[in-house]
Amino acid sequence: MTRTHPPVIFTDDGWILGASEPPLSMEQLRQKMVVPYQGTGAALWWSVGDHEVYQYETVVGEIMGDGFSVEDLPETLRRISENTRHLISEYGGPLTALVELSRDADLEFFSRVRMNSHYRTDPESPMYGRFRRDNPSLLIGSGENYPKGSMEWAVRTGLDFTHFEVRQYMANIILEQFERFEVDGVEMDFMRHPMFFRPHEAFSKQYLMTDLVRFVRQKMKETESSTGRQIKLAVRVPPTLINAKLVGLDVSSWISEGLVDIVVVGLGTTPFETNIEEFVRAAEGTNVLVYGCVEAS
Repeated sequence: MTRTHPPVIFTDDGWILGASEPPLSMEQLRQKMVVPYQGTGAALWWSVGDHEVYQYETVVGEIMGDGFSVEDLPETLRRISENTRHLISEYGGPLTALVELSRDADLEFFSRVRMNSHYRTDPESPMYGRFRRDNPSLLIGSGENYPKGSMEWAVRTGLDFTHFEVRQYMANIILEQFERFEVDGVEMDFMRHPMFFRPHEAFSKQYLMTDLVRFVRQKMKETESSTGRQIKLAVRVPPTLINAKLVGLDVSSWISEGLVDIVVVGLGTTPFETNIEEFVRAAEGTNVLVYGCVEAS
């Protein structure tokens, strides 16, 4: 069906898998994740994981708990691991279930892919992610001795999108969302966390991220053509266009080229100071929608 533009988008970080004692049922998902928004005209966007550790039925990424004994996992991670696997065995998986429940409730549903994270996580932790653990040379701080407490030190464990292997890995995760699952769209979340290159190189490497967004868009068009489905691409970006450019994101070009359908501005922590107007001006004369962000907490 053709949907109208939702007045409000509720973005969820996947909390229910870690907060619910296993086994999490389809009915619990419906009651807690779908019923609150049913009939509102809103959309539901759901995060599929973080730090390249995922909580859905991925076949290209790492599922929480892979390679670890369940009894060795911290409590929250144990619940995520067991609930994910239970939903896979009973209903196809969390993403399959949420797509079905949202469709039945006439809610527009997007999966959300966090493009990078710089949390201070022990490399041996189940939350760290095998991709980074096995490929330390692909991280922002590879080979550098950044001073502790500096911005460079803070982001050193993040993925460096200079490397083709990083862009290819993340592209595979994004493509899986709409090639395997009947989502209405995908959000590329560039705000958790917004650094993708070594800080002094980011501005000059905007073209690499634009190439990635362009590749994703082309694959979306191919999927739309082969399935007859309409699929939208959303991006969550820093609160000003220049902030975005300084971390390597040429959002104004993404808008003017028609590479994206929705731009979500900021992380919502300064909602009344965010310069939404400049994004609206950049989108004038296009079909791109601009949404402001308000953090619930």
